[in-house]
Amino acid sequence: MSVNPALREIDFPIVGSFRKDQVTKISAEQTINWYEVLHPYGKKTSALHPVQGLNKKVQIGIGPIRGSFVFIDDKAYFASSNQLFQMDTAYVVTPLSPPNLTTTTGFVRIVSNQTQIIFCDGVTAILYDTVALTLTTITFPAGVIPGDITYMDGYFIVTNVNDNRFYVSNLDDGSTWNALSFASINSSPTFAVSVIRLKRRLFLFGSLITEVWLDAGTANFPFRRDNNLLFEHGLEAVGSLVEGFDRLFYLSRDDGGPSYVKMVEGTVPVNISTYEIDNVIQGLSNTSQAVGMVYKIDGIIFYKLNVGGMTFVYNVTMSSEGDRKWHQEEMLDGTQSLANTHIFFNNLHFVGDYKSSNLYQFDKQFLTNDGEHIHRLRTTHVLSDPTYKQMRIDRFQVDMLQGVGEPGSDCTDFVCLNDNQDMNPVLNLSLSSDGGLTYHNFGPAEIGKTGQYKWRTIWRNLGVNRDNILRIESWNSVSLYILGAAIHVEDMMS
Repeated sequence: MSVNPALREIDFPIVGSFRKDQVTKISAEQTINWYEVLHPYGKKTSALHPVQGLNKKVQIGIGPIRGSFVFIDDKAYFASSNQLFQMDTAYVVTPLSPPNLTTTTGFVRIVSNQTQIIFCDGVTAILYDTVALTLTTITFPAGVIPGDITYMDGYFIVTNVNDNRFYVSNLDDGSTWNALSFASINSSPTFAVSVIRLKRRLFLFGSLITEVWLDAGTANFPFRRDNNLLFEHGLEAVGSLVEGFDRLFYLSRDDGGPSYVKMVEGTVPVNISTYEIDNVIQGLSNTSQAVGMVYKIDGIIFYKLNVGGMTFVYNVTMSSEGDRKWHQEEMLDGTQSLANTHIFFNNLHFVGDYKSSNLYQFDKQFLTNDGEHIHRLRTTHVLSDPTYKQMRIDRFQVDMLQGVGEPGSDCTDFVCLNDNQDMNPVLNLSLSSDGGLTYHNFGPAEIGKTGQYKWRTIWRNLGVNRDNILRIESWNSVSLYILGAAIHVEDMMS
């Protein structure tokens, strides 16, 4: 073996999104509890920002929190277990039930007109009259089981899980439903699964087909199908279907089972999931129970999808047709994000817990998940020579926000050091030379104590290999922003 005298200092693209293939030697890229933000005029053109943390605000019933809704800004409404609740701007929670929902778990859709709020759990629909302050179970025409519900142009519209029909309420009255006021999704044999409104259009989802209907303003039945818009896919999970920021998002289904994650911006759905995301989702169980939410925080629109025990988040604002940016979120034990519902209320973001009664504030100022450390991980692409030469890595440096340790005095004993790890935060580096099957730990490198803004985070002598997959991770509760990286390599000739 002889040494190539040429040394290279490479601007290493450490910033990225989720592109992990089933065969990690092809691609091992993974981003957990960080997300990619474009900075075209910054020091680097992109950076990793830390996912926002959680802080418990109140408890809603006994949990889990299954649905949340803001009614004309001054009150929020929740479904927790099978009970319904109201919360005011002072965060005082008031029970509305009974009557109760039929089920205790699963997604609950909440919609309203100017004076009525309807809660639908896929079996029962309950109406709260905000003027009379009464709560009643809706009586639908015989044989109708409300699968999902929406509101448009003065009408509530509900799908019937028993067939391909959807029913329309009386004008401005969600308590009254006429047995003859219905239509069918009949462009192909299907069951009616869900309905939602976007820009004065109704999207009627079947199991394998989707139709778009318009308000024609006719007296006998107000809606007519738009025969120019017919989609050869249906909906996999009612809970995944959300509307926000002039867009629809949902997990679709076709003849092959759970299919693409889609977005409608206008009238036509586009696939926003990548090959790698689709690959993961199609291998998961219980995909019909997936739950999605859309929100805008720190200037960026996100669509978060909890599916099969995992959480994938699509960065709407930073993505383009040729570069769909996804990341993962998870708890310290590797389970999905706690967030099951989302509302923007009282000028703050809140999420409901899928396994408890906790309502959390959701913000970048919180550096833990309600006291639990957040594990942040970034696994890079495979670094290798195009001609499969071995390369020696002499030095690897991560460019990041330095000097972010918590203020405090230096510790001199183990107990103090263990209890105050965030005073001297670190990044941990590991490297795989076998295509992501195993990793060798190179240990921590300091980020910088408070005020050490010129600190450099560096590892040296990472060995000689043909394939190199680098993985950085942190468990510290500090502001972790990754700007870029550089790697010093020497090509070896065999």
